[in-house]
Amino acid sequence: MLDLAKAARRIFQTLTALNTKSGQRAVTESIDEVRYATEFAQPATAKDLPTPTAWETRNAGDTFEFEPVVSPDQKICDLNLVPNE
Repeated sequence: MLDLAKAARRIFQTLTALNTKSGQRAVTESIDEVRYATEFAQPATAKDLPTPTAWETRNAGDTFEFEPVVSPDQKICDLNLVPNE
């Protein structure tokens, strides 16, 4: 894969290796927990900015799920992929 990246002049930001078995779902996450203001107090004057009064933490980043299923003769691998942002 790194040779492909060099040939196409691409840059990998993340390269993750994850082992799993046939029929077993695997999940990998690359996230940051970010605090967002959800409620604000009204400013005292028109020149002031609103002040946050309540906060909520959310995950920001990528989650990737996959589930391989290998056929009994081991010639076919069905792969269920679920990327999320």
